[in-house]
Amino acid sequence: RQVSNAFRFFEDHQVKEFREVFRIMDSNGDDKVDAKDLEETFERIGQPISKDQISSMLAEANAPVTFTVFLTLMAEKFSGTDSAQAITSAFAAFDDDASGTIDADYLRECMTTMGDHFTDEEV
Repeated sequence: RQVSNAFRFFEDHQVKEFREVFRIMDSNGDDKVDAKDLEETFERIGQPISKDQISSMLAEANAPVTFTVFLTLMAEKFSGTDSAQAITSAFAAFDDDASGTIDADYLRECMTTMGDHFTDEEV
């Protein structure tokens, strides 16, 4: 992992937001997120999680999950995602009358018959 690049990947306000999320997840305040922290975090938000899921999440880090490791993991998750501008431009292609809206039926038809052919469940 290239830890040093993680801080450059995000803007300052995003790093601050991730720091706050990390602080919330670090329920015992030891500057590391471990299995117990994840279990408590998911419990607080009412989301069930298994021990296997927790182990899998922690295995992605290959190291104790400090804030820097956490930010690096987030950078890896977000790399390859499109920017808001790219997503807006993609949807603008379906906004024929430039009204800022897209007909849901038309979008569904396009998504299920063109390109990657999404299923109805995916749409």
